[in-house]
Amino acid sequence: MGTKFYREEASQTACPPPNPDHYKRLDSDPTLEIAKKVEAAIQKMIRNGSIDSETGPISSR
Repeated sequence: MGTKFYREEASQTACPPPNPDHYKRLDSDPTLEIAKKVEAAIQKMIRNGSIDSETGPISSR
């Protein structure tokens, strides 16, 4: 088996075709909405003492 075979095999392993049972195309990029939810969760954990402000908000770094 040559280099071509191994490259093709690696490509299939690293980047398998999308499985429609696990992925769906989104109409928009959800990154900002998710980041806001994460930041809110971090702020809540700071307020209730689960973490301290040194560990907390990413935006303040």
